[in-house]
Amino acid sequence: MRFLIQISIFICLCSSSDLSFSVLKSSRPQRQTTKAVSSSYPSIIDPSSLQQITDDLSILARLVNGISLHQGLSDGSSKSDDVIAELLNIESSDTVRETIGMTIDTNGISAKLDTFINDVGKLGSNPLTDSSEVKEEIEKLESIKSNADDLKSGTETVLGKSFIETIKKIVGAYEPFITLKDFEAIVQHLKLINSYENPTDNSKVIASYIDAFKKIKEKGASFRQAMEDFEKYKTHNVLKKFWEIKGKYTVLDPISKISKIGQWYQTNWKMLSSLSTKMSMLKKDSNVLIPLAKQNKLYSEISESLTTLIKLTNALFSSKQSAKALTEGFPNGPSDIALIRKDLEGSWLKENIADGKDVSKLSSMLELIEKLSELLLKPREELNSFGKTRKNTIDSTNGTASALKVLAEDGRVLSDNNNLDGSVQTLTGAMTGLQEIKGSPAFKKFDEVYDYVAFISNNVSNFENAFEEMDRIGYKDISDAIEKITLIAQTITEKTDVTNIEVNEAIEQMMKIDGFGNLVKLAEIAGEKLKPLLSNEFRALVKKKPDWNSIPSVQKSLQGTGLPEALGKLKNAKINLESINKMLSYGIKVREVQKSEIQLIKTLLTFIQNVKAGMKDAKDVAGAKPKARRNSDGELKVLDNSKSLSIDLGKGVNLLRKLLTVYTKKMLLTVAADYPNNVHRVIQSLPAMKTVWTDLNLKKLKEFPAEVEKLDKYAEEVKDKKDLLQVGSIFGKASEIQGVPIDNKLLKEQVVPTLQKSSDPDVKKSASTFSDLSELELDYSKHSVRFKAASLSLNSLREYFDEIFGIVRSPSAESQQIVEKEVKNGVSGETLLYAGLGTAVLVVVVAAIVYFCYKCQRDRKYYRRLNDPETWVLLSYTRENQPEKLGSGTCSLAYDYIVRDNYGAFVKCLKNGGYADAKVQSHKQANSLLHEAVLRDKPRFVEALIKAGATRETLNHDRKTPLELAKELKKKRCIKIFKKYEKRRFKVILPEPFPKHDYLIDVDRDIPLEEHYHSDFFKKFRQYQALQDKRPSHYVVKTDKDNVLHVKEHHLSMIFHPSMLMSHRWLKACLDNSSKISDNHEYRVTKMMFRKKIYNTVLEIKDFINRQNVPYLHGCGMSYKDHVKYKEWSLYHKLVPQLGIYDGTGEFPYMNYRHGHSFHRDDVARNIFLYRPEEEAEVQIAFKDVWIQNPDFAFMSTDDFIHFLLSFKIKSKKIKEIEYKNKKNGMIKPGGQKDKAKKKKKIEESNTSMSEPDSGALGTTSRTPTSRTPDSRTPRSTTPNSRSPGSYVQDSMTQNTPTSRTPGMTSRR
Repeated sequence: MRFLIQISIFICLCSSSDLSFSVLKSSRPQRQTTKAVSSSYPSIIDPSSLQQITDDLSILARLVNGISLHQGLSDGSSKSDDVIAELLNIESSDTVRETIGMTIDTNGISAKLDTFINDVGKLGSNPLTDSSEVKEEIEKLESIKSNADDLKSGTETVLGKSFIETIKKIVGAYEPFITLKDFEAIVQHLKLINSYENPTDNSKVIASYIDAFKKIKEKGASFRQAMEDFEKYKTHNVLKKFWEIKGKYTVLDPISKISKIGQWYQTNWKMLSSLSTKMSMLKKDSNVLIPLAKQNKLYSEISESLTTLIKLTNALFSSKQSAKALTEGFPNGPSDIALIRKDLEGSWLKENIADGKDVSKLSSMLELIEKLSELLLKPREELNSFGKTRKNTIDSTNGTASALKVLAEDGRVLSDNNNLDGSVQTLTGAMTGLQEIKGSPAFKKFDEVYDYVAFISNNVSNFENAFEEMDRIGYKDISDAIEKITLIAQTITEKTDVTNIEVNEAIEQMMKIDGFGNLVKLAEIAGEKLKPLLSNEFRALVKKKPDWNSIPSVQKSLQGTGLPEALGKLKNAKINLESINKMLSYGIKVREVQKSEIQLIKTLLTFIQNVKAGMKDAKDVAGAKPKARRNSDGELKVLDNSKSLSIDLGKGVNLLRKLLTVYTKKMLLTVAADYPNNVHRVIQSLPAMKTVWTDLNLKKLKEFPAEVEKLDKYAEEVKDKKDLLQVGSIFGKASEIQGVPIDNKLLKEQVVPTLQKSSDPDVKKSASTFSDLSELELDYSKHSVRFKAASLSLNSLREYFDEIFGIVRSPSAESQQIVEKEVKNGVSGETLLYAGLGTAVLVVVVAAIVYFCYKCQRDRKYYRRLNDPETWVLLSYTRENQPEKLGSGTCSLAYDYIVRDNYGAFVKCLKNGGYADAKVQSHKQANSLLHEAVLRDKPRFVEALIKAGATRETLNHDRKTPLELAKELKKKRCIKIFKKYEKRRFKVILPEPFPKHDYLIDVDRDIPLEEHYHSDFFKKFRQYQALQDKRPSHYVVKTDKDNVLHVKEHHLSMIFHPSMLMSHRWLKACLDNSSKISDNHEYRVTKMMFRKKIYNTVLEIKDFINRQNVPYLHGCGMSYKDHVKYKEWSLYHKLVPQLGIYDGTGEFPYMNYRHGHSFHRDDVARNIFLYRPEEEAEVQIAFKDVWIQNPDFAFMSTDDFIHFLLSFKIKSKKIKEIEYKNKKNGMIKPGGQKDKAKKKKKIEESNTSMSEPDSGALGTTSRTPTSRTPDSRTPRSTTPNSRSPGSYVQDSMTQNTPTSRTPGMTSRR
């Protein structure tokens, strides 16, 4: 077929070359003349010619766009809302519809705001200037009023007297016979001996045993004496005194409360003494505020209206970023339309489109849009005028709306609550007559007393617990065991030359001694829990005697102050703190509203009203269809394809203007290119600019003005031509300009900020130049199609205007003679020959087209299924891909055939849809079938997998490709197979399409049974309901109106699960139309939101999981804050196996220490510690010195961990290297990359439109590789080299493997 097509093309080319030879021959002298004329112009000229021809073509673009708009509005193909939005440079026509349809009464809001500000003005100044302090003291009183009884009992002189007398008798602490350092050394040596298993000849190990013997010989006696004291702890002369005071220090708690409250009272007495006066002032102020509070509904309505108006105003100033579809010829909006009337009165249109005839007849075609333009000038002026003060006005309106919302909420509480008077009265009565504390009670010294006894008591309790634990083990034979061990150690160490055999025998003798095992246990407990007793810490504190005389001073401190009595009155009284707090804050907030802010809001209201009126008038005019334009014969004159023609011509003219701007600023290009090397180095250090800011492109930057200069010379030749096509040939000439392949967006978004932050003053100074350069369009290679489209549009336009003005264009004299000769002589033989050849070629071409269409249709169906994530979800249900248990991990059926060397069954399995890239994996390993075939040296299986489309560059858990593994293991036969198919690629085998009755559907627990047609759906389609022991193929979750899933913790296990996520609206759609069960694309969840950040990674995650890639966090370990609270972390225990995380590390820091970084993220350690966000400060303090600075550990709150997972980024140097290697070897086709780039751009635009302005979630898209493992031949593969045309790119990153699937699912045959 290819041969036939080539022959056909060759014949056509030969025929066309013969037929056109004479024409080409006659055209040569004319081209040579043109070249000679153009060469006579100077090399540098002023761009006035290009300016003139651009202005002339702008006249035509305006006229054509006007005709197009008139036609579109007349026949209804163009919507007036879209036209108004484009003319006013507003991004969305929905904004126009919302503005016109706005029902908010702006005049009414203005009147209500005037009334409100007048009421506020009558309040006067706030009588409670220190309301925040008043609030704090009332809250403190409320919190301590329950201590009234303790304050009374704490004054009793006998309180704690017996306890204090007992503790005073303690004059010293236990003094051990051995130091803590020596005790710990012996404990370590005993543990070393106890860990002995087999005889050893290792010199280092033998030396450590000999050191242990020496220490035991030296300190054995002291160690035995200490252990004997521990055995007699209950009767020991010194220790038994401490048991008498254990836990009894709490008798001093009432006095401690007096001390704490007394110190607080002493600090805040002035405020407390005036509290009754403050309450009276609050009561008086509340009488004025309550009437305002009762207007809370009014404030709520105004707040909601202002919020709506703010959103609408922001939308009105959302400049159009997407391409214009109706008004490309009017770059300046309505003012450009107003110029058309002057254009018709000028000479250019008359000479170039009407052949000198009157063009005023075109005026009738433009009456509608001229009226539209006139009406839109006022809204445009309003937008321009208001835009100067928009930020301040919006900020003031936003602040007032928020304040009114709070006032409405607080006002509702105050107006509904009648307990304020009672609370104020209670506080006033209780706090009257308070007196200051007399003298200087020894509060600080008493605190030292309390801390002293609490420390001793707590330590004694710990000691007793340790002794009791040691008692449970028992001290039987302990003393004898220590003596025997010491004797053996002494015997060994006294020898001058000890052999290894003697050391091993000595250890074995020690381990056979009765009581040795218990001795080691006792020593470990004592060394760990009796450290304060064995060190000087406890003994030193006991010797420090506090000032016991401070106790009576503190007990009497509150007498005569009236505070205990006041707390007694408040104890049983109900004080409505919320009402008091609301009233205090209400008084502040209501006075914060400024009159100047209200005036700004009224400006906003006037602006909205004027814009609405202008838009409405314009829409009314545009909606009234004008009379159809007719020619003299009464036939309707219609410009076919008017929209596309006006867009093509308008874009071409606008690009000419951009070229003109480049030329006028040509010195800017030269300056930027000639900057010193330090500036260029900074720019080249940016990853995005490394391959862009090259010497070659800098050279092109300098030469760019010369290209535009040549265009200007050509413009000089054709600008005064009367033929429209000759004038329009400037577009064809402009299409030859390539410019510089530098994206001005990169300059603006990355280069300029980087230069501005530089510490080098010269580099920083260059930022302004590059800021100006970023405003220019530099890359015109992508615009050649636009120029050509503009050029082609002129042919249709000339035909249209020729018909309008009745212009008949005759062919040239030479062409006329040829036609007359052929008519006279009849059809020649040569013509018949050409006709026969043309017929043959036509037959061949038609046959080729039919075959090509068939092939395209077949491939389209294949790639549609291959690119559909649902295909891979359902594929995992087939018998060939169902995961089977293998140790602690899983494998596929094909792996079993490799192990059993069953080649026939293996090939059949692959033909039936067995996934060639299936993994054999657990939390320790992840090998593809190719890796396993290489490991077992089975070249036949390697060849079968390659032909089934297996990814040859996929990485295993050791980051090795199958070929690298084969070379490392020297599997020559496998290496030979890889080289044999090195240049060939094969499609992935897919089984027959899956029927929809194989679906298993489950619904999220957040969706109630009777909500969203959940119950009705399963009544009608019971066969689709997934039982508890079945993994669902589709999981239904609740989404918002934009089909975005608001992620909660329990969603994570389903997000990182092979099942498809579906919106709850799918259930209703299926009830209405059962075909929607399988035709469900529009109901698939593709976006997620967590903490106001939107992520578009759902489909990448599903694709990653079902392609069975190495789990995202493979090889990582996870531990938790308070891991013993298993239920609290149960959701994460369910999730982490799906991520490939080892979830058995337990409490941090007692975790299985792992060095290095995770598989897909070089910037993430393999040891992850998880905690709740509210525990962050505690974690930072607890682990600051030991763990935070250790790069082998990653600390994450649960929120950070969820953001980390959902953003799904890949940062792996190894994967990057393989991607680069594949690109270098030409394994990635350019077409596929273009498709990826387009889809990535589309996704980034979607992210920008949906994200919050300050969220940062999607406003800037991370540049992460689309791959997980290298060079997959399957579309959407998570490997570096995907060759399918449907491959897409987003902020990817995911995990999961078959380990997340439950074995034993219902298979599909």
